[in-house]
Amino acid sequence: VWLVAQIFRCVRVLDLVSYVQHMNSDLTTNVAFLAIFKFMLVLYSVPHWVACGWWVLALGATSPDGRVGELPSWGSQFTFFSGNQFMSSAVASDWEGYLLSLYMAWSGLTSLGYGKITVVHSAEVAYSLVILLVSIVFYAFVLGTLFHYLVRVDEN
Repeated sequence: VWLVAQIFRCVRVLDLVSYVQHMNSDLTTNVAFLAIFKFMLVLYSVPHWVACGWWVLALGATSPDGRVGELPSWGSQFTFFSGNQFMSSAVASDWEGYLLSLYMAWSGLTSLGYGKITVVHSAEVAYSLVILLVSIVFYAFVLGTLFHYLVRVDEN
């Protein structure tokens, strides 16, 4: 129930979109500031949403002993390989769980891989594929924005 209630908080993203559109139409807004604001917003929000998805998968895939059937979820694998029992998704606080999920998000978005951790559940594999597609668009945006400003500086 709590997780479903948190989904309704996502409506605030629509408020942010309308605020950015209002700033975009305001002629007194500094265009460079607005571009940096949009860039930073995407740079921080995409990994955040990916991390939230990883944490939902970790909470849904683990039983009290950290396993579903014979295949351990990514959260219990992280606990096993790191040797830190306090980072288990069953024991970790919300902040520790978010940091662990953010690690998984950046590992997927940067295409560096997850190290010794393997995604074994079908939901985790499907989510990893979605992350691969998101990372293509994410890096196209990041590099396109950076190159755009480098070229504009070079023209001046």
